[in-house]
Amino acid sequence: MLKKSGTIFTHITGWLIFLLLPLLFMAGQSEDTSIAQIFLSPYYWLFLFCYAVLFYTHTFFVFPEWYTGRKYFLYAAFLVVLFVAILLVSPFDKLVSFDKIRPRPEHFPGDGPRFPPDGTRPPRRGGHIDIVSIILYFLTLALSIAVITLRQLRKSEERALQAETDKVQAELSYLKARINPHFLFNTLNNLYALASENHENTGPAIMKLSNILRYVTDEVSDDLVELEKEINCIRDYIGLQQLRLSKTSVEFETNGDFHKFSIPPMILMTYIENAFKFGVSNREPSAIKIGISTENGMIEFYCENKVFAKGGSERNGIGLLNARHRLEHLYPHKFDLQITEGDVYRVKLKIFN
Repeated sequence: MLKKSGTIFTHITGWLIFLLLPLLFMAGQSEDTSIAQIFLSPYYWLFLFCYAVLFYTHTFFVFPEWYTGRKYFLYAAFLVVLFVAILLVSPFDKLVSFDKIRPRPEHFPGDGPRFPPDGTRPPRRGGHIDIVSIILYFLTLALSIAVITLRQLRKSEERALQAETDKVQAELSYLKARINPHFLFNTLNNLYALASENHENTGPAIMKLSNILRYVTDEVSDDLVELEKEINCIRDYIGLQQLRLSKTSVEFETNGDFHKFSIPPMILMTYIENAFKFGVSNREPSAIKIGISTENGMIEFYCENKVFAKGGSERNGIGLLNARHRLEHLYPHKFDLQITEGDVYRVKLKIFN
């Protein structure tokens, strides 16, 4: 709506300028001619009508229908017909000469050439060409083509922006689709390990998985979810992992008011899952430290684990790359992600809301 209003305002402003120029140009040419007389002259409105018809007919019908439709003969014929019409009508000549055909007072001897009593001038000699009208004809066509070009350029930019937006949405959907099945696959493996040992905590583990599945099913389709829901999912996941890991200690700290913050679903879970994948050993004790806090409109996430499983290429696999891509799409220039690799793997993430 605003764009349409802006276009209408531009057209009105342009035509007001076009109307004022001949008024300002002609008003001082003769003491007998006032702005009101020019404005009320039929030749003034004939002048406006000719170029308005030329501009709008060419802009909204002839060029889009005939030139864009490759009907070049019809397009050229239209331009020739209008050119001849402008030559015959000579709107500028009539405009600047209208005051010369009005009744004039009688001239005294020595005042110049005398005209008939009715005050009209003798007709112009044949062969006169209204050069200014012709120049205005070509300028109007040039302006029309410029307007059409700008309009097409704007539409191309809008299509490109829409295509980019659609691409981003498709990429986000793809990234989510890759993250969630990967997470569920690992969780089901953990449950299988518990069930195969007839572990007494198999039932509670299934309940925790049910909570996680409910979160994934209900929330993962959204771009952002409440931070508190993400933290609850993380707690269930950590509890699920601790049921089967006897030599791994997990330190999970939270601090701040989480109700005011939102976050992409499963974005933090990716790094936590990575910590349990590479920071757990069946032969020696291991520790995983996780922290989430909010302060001054910022979310801070911290995850640290000792690396037992080798293979840096795996640690930089599809899950971590997808997490970074999601952050780049949803928080352009509003997040800081630092990953330190070595014997200890550290992730520090800050999201600025």
